[in-house]
Amino acid sequence: MLLGPRKLLGVLDGERRSVLRTENDLLPIRELLANMLAGSPSGSPTVIMEKEEMGPGDKTYTAKFLRLVRERNVRSFFIVWPYRSQMNGLDVEFGHILGALEREDLSPDDVSLFVEEGVVRMDENGLILGHAEQGNRTFYYEDFLAYNCPYYTWRTLKALFANVNVAGAEHLERHVKAAAARAERTIRRE
Repeated sequence: MLLGPRKLLGVLDGERRSVLRTENDLLPIRELLANMLAGSPSGSPTVIMEKEEMGPGDKTYTAKFLRLVRERNVRSFFIVWPYRSQMNGLDVEFGHILGALEREDLSPDDVSLFVEEGVVRMDENGLILGHAEQGNRTFYYEDFLAYNCPYYTWRTLKALFANVNVAGAEHLERHVKAAAARAERTIRRE
């Protein structure tokens, strides 16, 4: 599943902007990245929430998210994080993903972050995610790093696209190795 913000925050004169340089809809960029993942060697399912209809039993967007994860057997999450973006719209989804990481229902390798330069920074306590941006008050975003989820930084669109290709290949390699290990355990049992 590919998650990301719908739009960027406005900027003041002279303030740094995202390389995406738009405050308009970011959905087309996420759709392009989703298509890249679907066409990568991993062939990852590329569910984008906004592109999916509410189901007959979906009384809430939380129900829709959980249904899509269950019905599409989503086991991997790719999160695009531009600089100065409205990530708080994803707090519920992030909470479910972080909960799955805590329960060990998901491996940290199944959650890949694509963060624009400036979103992740170092301080005296180590890596900080999201707090490089003024006004960001969501501390648990750092939990993605505490769980050792892989993250890829990008400064240009070309670097973002290259990172998505690398993550797709790494994703495939991890899942092939896991499937081989499961098959080996099954053979040993028999």
